[in-house]
Amino acid sequence: MKGVVFTSFEAFVNARFGETLTEKVMAHPDLSTGGAFTSIGYYPHTDFLTLAIAAANESQTPISTLVKDFGEALFHILAKAHGDLISDYDTAIGLLSVIESVIHRDVRKLYTNTELPQFDILERDSDVFVHMDYSSSRPFADLAEGLIRGCLDHYGVKEKSSIERDDIKPDGTHTRFKVRVAQNGPNR
Repeated sequence: MKGVVFTSFEAFVNARFGETLTEKVMAHPDLSTGGAFTSIGYYPHTDFLTLAIAAANESQTPISTLVKDFGEALFHILAKAHGDLISDYDTAIGLLSVIESVIHRDVRKLYTNTELPQFDILERDSDVFVHMDYSSSRPFADLAEGLIRGCLDHYGVKEKSSIERDDIKPDGTHTRFKVRVAQNGPNR
């Protein structure tokens, strides 16, 4: 996994739970790096799982909630760092509909060693809804849901949106998302 995920997670945990808890989490003995991550490095996804489980345990937060909340925060970090990749899309549904065909294609050009999940668009109705399948060798459906929430928030439609989730595989490697945005109110 790209190091920016790890450095962003460390900052997220620090902002949410404080320095003491963050230090405990980052000192976990099962981390391959001893807890040192750089934004430009690549690290095993198992290190992220170790960090997420440790942060959830230390903070007494359900891991699913913690990872979804982090995913939402991560979207904003990535959108700020790579605004050029999303600047052509005026709506959340428009952006979500091109994750695989445009966004992931461009990310692969920038970061050739990156293993990305697959998002297959099953159905889309303009800017009202999109149904998509998430699949990955890694169990990050909660992270994907958080990223979707972050996208909806970025476009100012989170509060009037719904996300239905159907876990095809219970281990978080294959999930169907149905994202719907009500058509009244702000949308930037």
